[in-house]
Amino acid sequence: MPVGRCFLVAVQVLARAPAPALAVVAEQRLKLREEIGLGTEMAEVLIAARSLDAAINESNLKTVPGAARRLRQATQTHMNAADKQIQDLAVELSRLTDRWTDPKLLPTTPELTSAVSELMRLHSLLFIAVEKHECFQNLDNDFVRLRDEVRRGLDWDAINAAWDFCRSDVLDSRFIPFAKKIGDLTVTENGYGGAEWCVEVVQQADNLGQQIAAEEGAAVRTTVRSFGKAIRTHFFIADKELKELTATLDSLSDDLLQILHR
Repeated sequence: MPVGRCFLVAVQVLARAPAPALAVVAEQRLKLREEIGLGTEMAEVLIAARSLDAAINESNLKTVPGAARRLRQATQTHMNAADKQIQDLAVELSRLTDRWTDPKLLPTTPELTSAVSELMRLHSLLFIAVEKHECFQNLDNDFVRLRDEVRRGLDWDAINAAWDFCRSDVLDSRFIPFAKKIGDLTVTENGYGGAEWCVEVVQQADNLGQQIAAEEGAAVRTTVRSFGKAIRTHFFIADKELKELTATLDSLSDDLLQILHR
């Protein structure tokens, strides 16, 4: 069963479960995974969500931040595992489509030729979509540390350390090189050009870096909010694009099977 569909089924199973049954989840993680077919990462997400829900219901302000942090970490782990699964499938898809580049194996029917050409086109888009999604996922994860430091107060040493890590770990090492590689980001004397998803992020990053260097507290707080919103917005769009692409590939695979079975 696909990762996303399996996760949805698990949520539906737990949503229908009575409260006493849910209370046992944290103590029986292995049994939960075995009974409803969850992978480790997805089971941990559900358990963390249940813990956060319990902390909120008990109005326990001391445990809510820790429970929320564990939920975010569990979700991040699950998303990393899902991305890895998609990447592995993309590699396998590449191996299969490469078989058609051999002239001796080229399809003979126009219908099959068209389907294979579309498969190869979607395969190249899949690699781009997965890498873009991973860039935003990692950026969103690293940005949390900076956001939390700004919320705690204006400890400029801590803020600079968090920002330097965010830039070196994702923006300068992966995000910007990837955007340039696929032609979505260009740098000119007049600034940045290209696709909105990367131009907005890079411009916000430059503004924030200058404000942190100048220790402009009010400006930093404002930009952190707008930058965080931009990351979440484009991350959501990247996630939606990846889902649509995988759905198209799934449909195409069904068409190919029908053609091959004729």
